[in-house]
Amino acid sequence: MSPRIIRILWIIFFICLLPAIVTLEHRNEFDREFKKVALVADYRQLLQLAQTEKVSIEQILARVRDEAGVQRVALLEDTPVFLAQRGLCTIVEGVGWPGWKTPEERDAIERNRGREPREATPPSADWPLLLGLRHDMTHLIFSDTDIFERVATAAELRYSGLVEWEFLDDGGGILSLAGEPKITLEWGLGFDRGLVLELRSRGFTVYPRLKNYPGLSLDSVEMIITETSKLFPGAWLIPDGDSVLPLTRLENLEFAKKGDDKLAGVGWIEFAEQRNAKEIAMRYPTFTARVHSIEDEEMEVITPDRAIARFTRAVRERTVRIVYLKPFLLQVDRENRVEKTIGMFKGVRDSLLNAGFTIGEPSSVRSILRAHMLTQIAAILALGIAFILLLRTLGIQVSNVLGILILLILFAFCFISGFTGIKLAALGLATVVPTLAIAWLTHKYDSVYEKVHSGKMKAIAGAIGLWLAASGITITGALIVAACLVETRTLLAIDTFSGVKLALYLPILLAVIIGVQLIVPKEKRTLKGGLEWLLSTEVRIWHVILGLFALVALFIMIDRSGNFPVVSVADWENKIRGWFEVMLYARPRTKEIFAGHPGLLIGIYLGLSSLKIRRTLMYAGLVVGAIALTSMTNTFCHIHTPLVLSIYRTIAGMIIGGAVGIVVSWVVLVVLGVVQKRRIND
Repeated sequence: MSPRIIRILWIIFFICLLPAIVTLEHRNEFDREFKKVALVADYRQLLQLAQTEKVSIEQILARVRDEAGVQRVALLEDTPVFLAQRGLCTIVEGVGWPGWKTPEERDAIERNRGREPREATPPSADWPLLLGLRHDMTHLIFSDTDIFERVATAAELRYSGLVEWEFLDDGGGILSLAGEPKITLEWGLGFDRGLVLELRSRGFTVYPRLKNYPGLSLDSVEMIITETSKLFPGAWLIPDGDSVLPLTRLENLEFAKKGDDKLAGVGWIEFAEQRNAKEIAMRYPTFTARVHSIEDEEMEVITPDRAIARFTRAVRERTVRIVYLKPFLLQVDRENRVEKTIGMFKGVRDSLLNAGFTIGEPSSVRSILRAHMLTQIAAILALGIAFILLLRTLGIQVSNVLGILILLILFAFCFISGFTGIKLAALGLATVVPTLAIAWLTHKYDSVYEKVHSGKMKAIAGAIGLWLAASGITITGALIVAACLVETRTLLAIDTFSGVKLALYLPILLAVIIGVQLIVPKEKRTLKGGLEWLLSTEVRIWHVILGLFALVALFIMIDRSGNFPVVSVADWENKIRGWFEVMLYARPRTKEIFAGHPGLLIGIYLGLSSLKIRRTLMYAGLVVGAIALTSMTNTFCHIHTPLVLSIYRTIAGMIIGGAVGIVVSWVVLVVLGVVQKRRIND
């Protein structure tokens, strides 16, 4: 391709941003309206807190409502454990022989009794046998006939063939459950209508939490949903446990029907990995609200301030619209657990109000959103052009016919593959565009260096110009990625950007290869020549040590880019992050402001100096600077993060990282200049 065609391709690449901007403006309107958040407290754990601290649940609920401003509670449907916790029944477990226990557990039981396992029979002194009950079942003994009848009826409808029940002469009854107690004690047995009405009379909106049992039939599931819908009209269903009722198998889900007795939708608990949850959210995205909570294990150690910051961050950055609050129930520090709980609840509410959110029923996506086809066409076109420009920048000749063929293949593949093809195009853009920026910097270095040393340009101006141009190329691609992936499911993070790790780290690895052209002999400054020179270089011990350090650093970056890193963030870094979150609208990424942008600016600035090792410094800065370019792209790949937040975070990272880079590069230049002068004098 001629230089004229290449210039036209660059122009078209940037023009592809125009339809993306239109789509992103519609996305921004969605973000501005998506501001309602529900604060929901766990009733069961509040009850446990009240019992542990020996205060009445009524007092706890009054403080939660009046002091903390939380007016919604999540109510778990009755389970044998929950019924016993409220004093409504007594649980008597059978010895489990020969039903639910594993052979190893049975052996251990019999060895402790001094018998041979094979000759064992149920001992007559066990509680179930003393009461005349079957020893291989779990029994719930009720004193109140009405409660017993309600629970027994619900159990019979749900677990027919696995339950037995009988009334007692003096009132109440016995409900017997067949199966492993670890499972049966957590069976869902319907909701206590009286408790629901009592909570409503105290001013609370009640959200149901349903249990799941793999053996439930489709008819039972439909019956459960119907009952729940009538008891909780307009409420959000928050599933409990490792798996969710198979709602996707129901043709007519209650909240998808017309009428008054219907649920508002289903809460999708992020990171919980509940079976069936994602499938339900994928099928009913307009009836899905994202939920964030903190696991019980983490509640044992987390501080109120960190919990407040975490919930606020989840709402601001991940379209979470149901905040599920738990009390400080399990903490080792048992002093002031009620006060800490109320303070944390109130702190979350105040923090969200200060951030511009409204507390009430959660916002939900009530219509299907999707990027305009013109935006998707522009994204595919931008990918094809970026790939052609990358090849050309690397010195690989691309004919006009080959360029057109590349574009036609991309369009055919993406449109045949549907939204999957668009996701692959977005992955391609997120990988190719930062790499193009790196290759462009490598290609432009010599010409800018000549301008600086001929007096036509200041070194600092040249460094800032190259840095801004590379960042501009990257941000253009990132905005196109963010626009083409706008869709209801991606906004709720039900369907996420595929290949985040690849897009984040492949360009950095390619920078190591592409940037070699800066330090190889002049006659080998091509991609092929650079690779040949690199592969023929003698490896020394310090090369190995440097490579190991680089691998460790890369592992830490990859690990910490996830939600659950192995290498946790240090306390000092958490404090810095917290300071940025307080002082700025959005916290810039640490790797951008302390590594990527400063490294790139320092490398370019020193590379334009007269230092003897300037090309090596430019190469090192290019590799480190690739971190910033890929990180900026990665920011916009999180489609569920509000657009304004991503833009602000990127600009703040550039300003702070750029300032750090300019100051440090000047200091390093002065120091290296003094060292070089002394070496010459010596």
